[in-house]
Amino acid sequence: MEYLKSWYTEHKIGDNKGALNREALGQGRAAMICDWTWIPGYIASTFPDVEIGIFPTPSFDGDPAAFDRNNGECSPCVSAEATAEAKAVAFDFVKYLLANDDFLRDFALANGIFPSKYSLDNDPEINASPIHIALKETINKTVWPGPVPAQVEAIQGKYLQDDFLKNNVPAAQAVVNTDEIMAKDLVNLSFVPVERRYEFADRFSN
Repeated sequence: MEYLKSWYTEHKIGDNKGALNREALGQGRAAMICDWTWIPGYIASTFPDVEIGIFPTPSFDGDPAAFDRNNGECSPCVSAEATAEAKAVAFDFVKYLLANDDFLRDFALANGIFPSKYSLDNDPEINASPIHIALKETINKTVWPGPVPAQVEAIQGKYLQDDFLKNNVPAAQAVVNTDEIMAKDLVNLSFVPVERRYEFADRFSN
């Protein structure tokens, strides 16, 4: 945490209190950012005059990091309140989408995500996309954390990220505060993290 903070306080390579990173990139106020792979599409539509490239997150030893996260919660869903007949139709449609190579290819290319079907791993269009070339290098070394409750990111953002980076709360205290509030707020939820099932979990630092 201290190393990350030094980027702002010591090396002055970024602004942790200014515009959102993707906005700063589009406005020409940032030369490089770390963000989701749908951002190139956002930049192309919001800042069409800006040309950008993409590369995998670097690591100190050159070996792809074992603790990057993939984001699987953006998926079609069926309402629990729907009638049995409506659910049957909806699930048929979901299965149609998940089995449709053309849809999955187009969706992956449009949204900067890795296709969820093994049959598309060697698809020519996917393999020609700069975003997917970068994704393919690291996709097998990313963690699916499970359906994380919204409270987790909200608590981390306020008590870990903001307090430490912006409000000068010491790193150790920010971690303790975050852990205590997280334990209190999540006690009544059924969420069970699944990171430890990850193939490379033994490379985590704790």
